[in-house]
Amino acid sequence: MLSACRFSNNFSVQGGGLYCAESEPILIACVFRENEASSGGGLEATDYSSASLQACRFENNLASMRGGGVFAGFSALEAEDCVFDGNTALDGGALACSQCPTVTVARCTLHGNGAARGGGIAGGYASVLAMDRTIVAFGTEGEAVYTTHGEMECTLTCCDLFGNSGGDWVGSIADQYGVAGNISSDPLFCDAGAGNFDIDTGSPCAPFSPSNPECDLVGAGDVGCAPSGTPERESPCAPRVGLVAAAPNPTRGRLHLTYTLPDSGRPAHLRLEILDAQGRKVRALLDGTGSAGTRGVTWDGCDDRGRPAPSGFYFGRLSWETGSHSRGVLLIR
Repeated sequence: MLSACRFSNNFSVQGGGLYCAESEPILIACVFRENEASSGGGLEATDYSSASLQACRFENNLASMRGGGVFAGFSALEAEDCVFDGNTALDGGALACSQCPTVTVARCTLHGNGAARGGGIAGGYASVLAMDRTIVAFGTEGEAVYTTHGEMECTLTCCDLFGNSGGDWVGSIADQYGVAGNISSDPLFCDAGAGNFDIDTGSPCAPFSPSNPECDLVGAGDVGCAPSGTPERESPCAPRVGLVAAAPNPTRGRLHLTYTLPDSGRPAHLRLEILDAQGRKVRALLDGTGSAGTRGVTWDGCDDRGRPAPSGFYFGRLSWETGSHSRGVLLIR
């Protein structure tokens, strides 16, 4: 069992943050941030493992193939009260599974994940998925749930699928919309941009809300937002300066990067670059003095000579006097 561990900025072929085979890992309140792998950007559980994830966070991890946050193969997986935010892959931005006898996703929040197939979850090859009281919202690319070759059995109960760019209740789960407490409504997050996935008291995901009276609390957050002027809760692992977002991700050639700089009382020198998977500079987007606040810069998908960059994995890296912060980006031509 691992509790309150942090896995960040790691790289591996399988399981960028953590790789488990023939094991029964139990992870409680662990954070996986900005890890990279071919499969299982944050975590991979394979070869007849049985993994339990409780109150974990998977943020901005990337897999060049499947499972930006988590990939499970030939294994059972249980995720409860977990948050998957900003993860990216070709298949299954947040989570992907293959030949998994049971995948249980309960009281989780999936936000802003992206993949060509299944921005939220992708699976197939005799897998069985059960989702209960889970939010899949605002995916940057791909459907909320995608079934590879139509071979994943899916059962959803009291789930809210909303605002996913590739569709919400589509494909093999289309007939589950409107039954068993399944809805498609804005969950009214308190401050998703700051990683706060608590929900407003008027949210349709609140326990037994008037718009969904048959369901208890949906998602990993609590109910109730801080009043105006009251500081929001902040993750102890959240950077105080850095890249806030890179969207859409994956991108097909145009990427908007948002960065933030706290008020330190004086301007800071910032440098924002696009790097390839080997860490070589592809494009310099910003090199100069920055002031406090949140700003945005757009990359057109070209290098410094104006040539289109080829498909592949890239980093957006923001550097300042005392540190740097990167986000992985998948470019698909």
